[in-house]
Amino acid sequence: MLRRRFTSIRNYTTPHVNGRLAQIPKAYNPLDFESNVTKKWAGRKRLTLSNLTSKDGDTFRMVFPPPNVTGKLHLGHALTVAIQDTIVRLKLMRGHHVEWLAGFDHAGIATHSVVTNKLKSTQKGNIDPSILLKELENHALRNREKMKYQLEALGALLDWNREYYTLDENHSYVVKEAFMHLFHTGIIRRGDGLVNWCFALKSSIADIEVNEVDFKGRTSFPVPGYDNLIDFGLLYHCAYRLQNSDAKLIVATSRPETMFGDVAIAVNPTNEKYQEFIGKSVLNPVNMKIIPVIADARVKNNFGTGIVKISPAHDKLDFAIGVDHKLPAIKVFESDGKLNVNCGELQGMPRYFARDRVIKLLKDSGTLVDITEYTGSLGVCSRTQDMIEPMILQHWFFQTKEFSNKIVSCIKSGEFIVRPDNMQDVFLHQMSSVHDWCISRQIKWGHAIPAYHHRDFPDIWITASNKSAAKTKLEEKLQIQTEEDEILQDPDVLDTWFSSALIPLALSNWPDVDKFKEISLMETGHDILLFWVWRMTIMTLALIDKLPFRSVLLHGVVVDHYGRKMSKSKGNVIDPMHIIQGRGINELKLEAAEAKNSGELEKSEYDLRLFALEKEYPDGLPSCGADALRFSLLGQNIYDQDVTISLAYLENCKHLCNKLWQAMRLYYHYLEAEESFRVDEVFTPEKLTKLPMIDRWILTSLYDFMSSYELNIRNCKFHLVTEAIRKFFYFKYCDTYLEFAKLELKQKLNTQDHLQVMRYVLCTSVKLAHPFLPFVTEEMWGVLTENKEGLLIEAKLPLLNDIAKFKHDTISHQMEKILKLIKQVRSFKTRYFQGVKEPPNILVEIHKNDMDIVNVHSYIENLSATKLKFEILGRRLTSDNIGILFDIEGGRSCRISCSRADAGVVIPIMDEVRLGKLQTKLSKLKKQYENPAFQQHAPEDAKEKLRRKVAYKYYFFRNSVVTIFLLYCIHRLN
Repeated sequence: MLRRRFTSIRNYTTPHVNGRLAQIPKAYNPLDFESNVTKKWAGRKRLTLSNLTSKDGDTFRMVFPPPNVTGKLHLGHALTVAIQDTIVRLKLMRGHHVEWLAGFDHAGIATHSVVTNKLKSTQKGNIDPSILLKELENHALRNREKMKYQLEALGALLDWNREYYTLDENHSYVVKEAFMHLFHTGIIRRGDGLVNWCFALKSSIADIEVNEVDFKGRTSFPVPGYDNLIDFGLLYHCAYRLQNSDAKLIVATSRPETMFGDVAIAVNPTNEKYQEFIGKSVLNPVNMKIIPVIADARVKNNFGTGIVKISPAHDKLDFAIGVDHKLPAIKVFESDGKLNVNCGELQGMPRYFARDRVIKLLKDSGTLVDITEYTGSLGVCSRTQDMIEPMILQHWFFQTKEFSNKIVSCIKSGEFIVRPDNMQDVFLHQMSSVHDWCISRQIKWGHAIPAYHHRDFPDIWITASNKSAAKTKLEEKLQIQTEEDEILQDPDVLDTWFSSALIPLALSNWPDVDKFKEISLMETGHDILLFWVWRMTIMTLALIDKLPFRSVLLHGVVVDHYGRKMSKSKGNVIDPMHIIQGRGINELKLEAAEAKNSGELEKSEYDLRLFALEKEYPDGLPSCGADALRFSLLGQNIYDQDVTISLAYLENCKHLCNKLWQAMRLYYHYLEAEESFRVDEVFTPEKLTKLPMIDRWILTSLYDFMSSYELNIRNCKFHLVTEAIRKFFYFKYCDTYLEFAKLELKQKLNTQDHLQVMRYVLCTSVKLAHPFLPFVTEEMWGVLTENKEGLLIEAKLPLLNDIAKFKHDTISHQMEKILKLIKQVRSFKTRYFQGVKEPPNILVEIHKNDMDIVNVHSYIENLSATKLKFEILGRRLTSDNIGILFDIEGGRSCRISCSRADAGVVIPIMDEVRLGKLQTKLSKLKKQYENPAFQQHAPEDAKEKLRRKVAYKYYFFRNSVVTIFLLYCIHRLN
């Protein structure tokens, strides 16, 4: 691409084309333009992004987190697109070679659950495995195409020529090779370990697939496989009798059915009440086995009685305590949720039926002494809503400690950086408590584990690329001759995170280490820091002893206005296309019904979805366009834990796009009045000094805008960039500069200068805004350049040094005084001249050092619709006059006044600032009161106190507004 300096000369004559303005639509409607802009980008790239930049530029490499093929994209994905695409466009326009890679994740358990539910709704009996596999493949393919459409509609400049899928041929090869390598090096082991077991799925699941559901006291939940609700939130106080004594220790447990797995009871060593019992033994009341009393600092003195039972096979904390104290682990459940042989006569009984039986046995024996309520949480499978059971089972495990320690060292040395800083601290803390990663799952959808054994030697495992190779290896290892049908492959599949952890390597043609390419920036949500970022890092360290990336940027999670993370289980998920294109309430309900029928939504999720739609979006969602959606998301501080979005803000962002469009139309409105206009974007010092003050002011304002822009871009504070864009366009360019310039353009004064500056500022600002508002700016660029200068993403982004000559502090200060005076005059007129039709006479008294304002008094009069008289401030205000005094600059005062006889009826309205503050306070209090966490956990008196406070503030605010309105109406009637 031909590269040019931003300030290079572009002198040419713009012919007077009668009716050019008529060719530009009167308003910017996103639906009329965005699809065409998308086609422009697709037609020019498709997509080798390097074609848009010079080959000698620095390479910037980034990966879009692969969305799951379970369904469509949601607003969380839209936030990632907004952030990453903005970064990509900034890099492109700075001349970098860019590789932004896209793909999709097969999402093992998630997709398996959705498709299984769909088939169950249409088929009776067991599902044929071949039908299930075929439907899984079709489901994944359909959703991949839907998501590609969504991503393109959002404006993502992803490199689809290098699209990957975690089940494609290349990725499958890398997964297989990685597993075999890690097994041979001893990093992957097979053995017993504690896993999250879902009885409904009959599979282990990842931590991220476990939802923590809070409860307060006795609470009933539905559990798959049980007709009646199951009670939780109860502590059963059981007496464990000391060996060779009648003394008893009271132990509180929430899970009496696991007492058959008790191997000890534990107290905190600081608890003086139980010091004398440490080292002694007690009898387990359900089976009379002798178990020790141990001391461990992890026991909470304030939980229950201060004594807990230790069942290492069915609790994460108990498992850790058991390992440290070298205690045995006794399993209580089979994989289907029924009690096993260790439970005596209760063997074969489902776990919650067994709970009731154990409680009865304890009551009958007199060892159940009390039942109390408590507050806590339950681990629930996000796919089946079953209660998760920690279980010790034979699985495949990735041993992570060595590589987690390497990450810690890299962070401390500054070689590995996580932003924001608080998340780096969180990551370091997480690294101190990581455990072995369970990588096997008991489902059919995913990568088959390339591990084999001989049917007569089930404990001797080898890895191989296929059964034939496995036969050869086993014959050599076992020194026997065998047949292929005697070779058995592990029926499990690998955890989805195993294949997604290999993305940096799969995209670098591993196992060819020489072709490895480091990712320049790993940008993703903070909620998957441990689940994905950590796994990619330990995987790459384990396989090639290199970091996959050195810089991590984490953004917050999109939540609704109640502060809840958006999820199907809460019914609050929003499809980005609904905001871009708009949807009526009936359309939204119909889509929800289709999602339920396809298995994507459970019945309970569907009901919640309908409830949320009717409550939050009774009129549906208005069409706002991709620019408004992206800009509103970037307008939030992405470093915050939570990112919110509101319809009002979306509409405001849509209006901003139209504001830009109207500013361009205004330029062409005055351009058409010129027979010939010569574009000259080079502003020499001599030329600058001859420009009207308002032109010089907007140029120095452009410099200030760019200064803020570049600083916040470097720090990835995109919310401050969007605010700078909004302030510059809305308040400085449109509301101030154009209003001043129009006064002269209407009189044919300084026309060439104004048009020159208008065009320059428009073109420069459009470039700067493009990464944040790509669609409207691309369309505007085509109009401004008459499609003769290529796409806007091909243009060079201006730099601060390019326009340093525009900075002029004196003019900035002078305009600040003028604008402050205009604001005060308008406010004074509004307050004291209600209903007066003619421009009122107002006296402005200023310090002698501020008399330069008088030179622009006609601008101030026109923009405030007043007649002004200027004098030096000195005399006192008499009782015949009304006036206000304010600081205009540096402690120097200015007074605005008028005769009481000239003033209209003076309405005692509340000061606008105070009214605004009251409204802000009311909004904050209302949000606090409606917060679900506050409603759930706050005491009743606190909730009532806040409710009364909100009601009082609302009453006061409403009455203030009504009073203003009524007084004004009375005045108008008179």
